[in-house]
Amino acid sequence: MGPSLEDVLKELFDGDEQLISRWVETPVPALAGASPKTLMGTPTGCEVLESYIEKLKYGDYS
Repeated sequence: MGPSLEDVLKELFDGDEQLISRWVETPVPALAGASPKTLMGTPTGCEVLESYIEKLKYGDYS
């Protein structure tokens, strides 16, 4: 099993808990205007979110 979403976000945001919290609550245009928190509630949403986070890791902000 891979790292948890929490671990991935800590790595992505250099452990900045306030930034992570703000990002999770904020609607993201690339996620059809949904907030990451909203997507975490369903298996399909989690897959979409994981894919988006992978893009962010490599600098693709679309």
